[in-house]
Amino acid sequence: MIQGFEFAGLNIWFLAKIIVLLFLIIYIVFSGVVIKQIINMNETLDVGISFIMNIIAIGHFCFAVFVFVFSFLLL
Repeated sequence: MIQGFEFAGLNIWFLAKIIVLLFLIIYIVFSGVVIKQIINMNETLDVGISFIMNIIAIGHFCFAVFVFVFSFLLL
């Protein structure tokens, strides 16, 4: 295993893990915003594929949460 580098008393690999998890949290928030935007779009426009878009957006959100949980357990 790679030994941690010390910089100003902080482990660089630990900081990298925290930064990756923070970016994944931002990605989860982004996918939640996508769901909200699709809901607003479906209220405004009558699109024939609105159900499919909702399913894809919810799947995207579930995938983002899965990636976060998996990386949290792995890192």
